[in-house]
Amino acid sequence: MIKNKTGKPAFAAGRYFKYAIGEIVLVVIGILIALSINNWNEKQKLIKNEKELITSLKKEITSAITELNNNLKLNEEYIETAEKLIQRLKGKDELYSAKDIYSGFDYSTVKFDSPVLDRIIATNSNILIEYNDQLADFRLLKKRYVNVSENQFYLDDFWNSKVTDFYISSGIWVETDDEDYQISLKELKLDGYSKKQFMALIKIKKGLHNFWKKRKTEAAEKSKEILNILNE
Repeated sequence: MIKNKTGKPAFAAGRYFKYAIGEIVLVVIGILIALSINNWNEKQKLIKNEKELITSLKKEITSAITELNNNLKLNEEYIETAEKLIQRLKGKDELYSAKDIYSGFDYSTVKFDSPVLDRIIATNSNILIEYNDQLADFRLLKKRYVNVSENQFYLDDFWNSKVTDFYISSGIWVETDDEDYQISLKELKLDGYSKKQFMALIKIKKGLHNFWKKRKTEAAEKSKEILNILNE
């Protein structure tokens, strides 16, 4: 009877191969578990950072809403005064209050910063987890804020290029709330501003102001909308 001399080595090799495969599988499983735990930990860190970021964003938006609403109230009087001047200029009134003229051309500027919103947009949602779907809303809100600043620039430019020259030429200036005096259309005409030109200046200013008011209202409404989403 002939014995298979290679039986034991072959059997041992098979056992070793199975053992090696098992070891590899265990290592792979261990790596996958470690990666899973690491990914979970990283995600928890991102979620925590996002919560802190959203808390800061809510404070920033709340501040912007307050600033916009206060500014809208402050500027309403200036718009109303401009409209009253336009209506009077359509009539036969000759004398006008320097204080009313000054108020009709005046406006209160608005300024709000949005560093948190800017950071979120700049990272292109890389720091957002639960609020990633709101990225488009955040971008639109930033656009609303930019629109407010752009329209304020138009008012600033009009003031610097037209209204300042008008004040200097006509000598109109009111330093205190109690100060006031009468200006006649004849005086304005002598200074180079006809009734038609004076009305045109007031109308342009009112138009720019109303357009700016619309932009601020849009920004305030969008801010409230997003704040409600973040507070849900």
